[in-house]
Amino acid sequence: MIIMLGLMVVAFIALSSFSKRSAQKRQVEHERMLAEQLVPGAWVHTSVGFFGRFVDLDGNVVILETPSGEETYWDKRVIRSVGELPFETEETEIEEVEEYSDEEGHEEPNTDTDTNEDRI
Repeated sequence: MIIMLGLMVVAFIALSSFSKRSAQKRQVEHERMLAEQLVPGAWVHTSVGFFGRFVDLDGNVVILETPSGEETYWDKRVIRSVGELPFETEETEIEEVEEYSDEEGHEEPNTDTDTNEDRI
């Protein structure tokens, strides 16, 4: 019984240390990636959903520019990703419309602006 309990404690300690090392590796990789991608003008997405342009980094403080041009100060830890905005472009909208109209059995929506006269 004591041997079994000892084995469980050793296994728990081993799994905890392995998990801690994995988390540290991911954190170091994330910080390295951010350091490479954080250049002035890059779009940044924070963990609270804010999108802004990167302006400057001062220690753990990141300065982001809002779309209206105001500068806001954020903790470096809230940066989730750096890259393009996730908005659709006109090309993707056109492709979606073409795919919809190409499918069999689907007709394009009726855009007639007739009044209720046709129903009477």
